[in-house]
Amino acid sequence: MAETLKVDGNGASAAGVDVVLVTDVKGGARDGTVQDDREVKKQRRKQSNRESARRSRLRKQAQCEELGGHVNSLTVENVKLKEELSQLQATCASLAADNQALEKQLESLGKGKATAAAAGTNKAAKETEVTTTTANVKDEPQGDVDAGTA
Repeated sequence: MAETLKVDGNGASAAGVDVVLVTDVKGGARDGTVQDDREVKKQRRKQSNRESARRSRLRKQAQCEELGGHVNSLTVENVKLKEELSQLQATCASLAADNQALEKQLESLGKGKATAAAAGTNKAAKETEVTTTTANVKDEPQGDVDAGTA
């Protein structure tokens, strides 16, 4: 337990100086310098803890600033990517429309070819028929002329 006594150089209380006596568990008195050493260590620990807390706050602040910068750069990149996506979607839509128009054009050309092919087949068939008929006419013996010579 700690007791406070006012004593002067002779041990009297006339000087008005506070002296703290510390007693250990056994009740014996300790020297005042031991208390001073403990007090000094306690103060050093407090100061060390303050410095550690200050460094920790500075690290946290630096980390927050770094993350804030990273957020800003990612936001800028996100905006650029959104713009690029929008442009690519517009290009895709345009190409899809062009593709659809070309498919319709190809389909109409295919129908035209089919019609032309059918017409061409009919014409070719007629030409073959005409050629065959002409060939048959040339190959047939003329009845009157051959009969008279034979």
